[in-house]
Amino acid sequence: MTTKKSLPRLTLNVAVRDEGKRIATLLDSIAKQTYPKSRLEVLIVDGMSTDRTVEVVNEYSENLGVPIRVIKNPKRDSATGRTMGLLSATGDLHLYLDADMELSEATTLEKLVNPLVRDQEIVGSFTRFLPHPSDTPLNRFLSYSPFQHDPMIEFLSTNVEDTIHERHRDYCECIFKSGFIPVVGVVLFRTEPLRRAYLEIKKKWPNWMWSDVDLPIAIARKGFEKFAYVMDTGIYHHSYVDLSALLKKKKRDVTWSYLSTYANRYATYISLDSKKDVLRLIGFVLYSESLLLPLLRGIYKAMRFGDLCCVVYEPLLSWGLTNYILSLLILDVRGRKFLFRLLSNLVLK
Repeated sequence: MTTKKSLPRLTLNVAVRDEGKRIATLLDSIAKQTYPKSRLEVLIVDGMSTDRTVEVVNEYSENLGVPIRVIKNPKRDSATGRTMGLLSATGDLHLYLDADMELSEATTLEKLVNPLVRDQEIVGSFTRFLPHPSDTPLNRFLSYSPFQHDPMIEFLSTNVEDTIHERHRDYCECIFKSGFIPVVGVVLFRTEPLRRAYLEIKKKWPNWMWSDVDLPIAIARKGFEKFAYVMDTGIYHHSYVDLSALLKKKKRDVTWSYLSTYANRYATYISLDSKKDVLRLIGFVLYSESLLLPLLRGIYKAMRFGDLCCVVYEPLLSWGLTNYILSLLILDVRGRKFLFRLLSNLVLK
């Protein structure tokens, strides 16, 4: 029987830069965890912050008894920070968190670790994002999607419910097979398989920068297909204050991340060599341009979740983000090549 003293050692890896105003909420939620502090390692990988981030972290470490180690990241970017945290981790288990996240309840970590203790074949566990009452309407709407996907990504991604193999009392056992894996980034992994997967990706693609959504795919490809979806807890992700923040992130994701790494990543959302995938994407574009269908779906979501923001944001993001992404692709030479290949494969196959 596993006691709290014998629970696996867990590393929480948080890459930050100038997060002094937001990181306190995350640290508060960590300090409240029932997971034994002696079995926790909190790594704050700081990208040379110019605000009070490090001071806030040190205050928590001293006053709340949360064991925290600060690592300096001279390159400043989050991808390098996450990598440094993983390679420095001493825990048996590893969970990456953003500074703008918050564990929803005191037992969240225990609930995420429990499946890995009970079943040694489970390589990782994950939960869903939850809407918080204090969130902006935009952030609440996105959080009604389990992994905070916008309508396009939600449409193109594998539904996690379709991967469930067996339901247990406190978690669902999922089987992740190549080509049939949800787009999920925040996963509590066993450290060694995660580290090996990271090193093998870097060997295959030396210029690969940390991409959360690539890691479950890389691990599943190595034969570690069993994951746990813990549905009776969650994480708050206070990431989108307004539309400008969403558009800024979407531009970064499309131009800096996706177009730069499409050939060197696993999570591509669609395969340009798959006529079925291309047709699904075109189908979503037609759906979004209709405006009426997204509005009807927004009404359905508003009734389901009891939140009128869905009536506004479902059609707005379906139509607006689709056209914004198309404009980003058209204005970028790499994007034009991407669209040309997409249409060529559709016509020729």
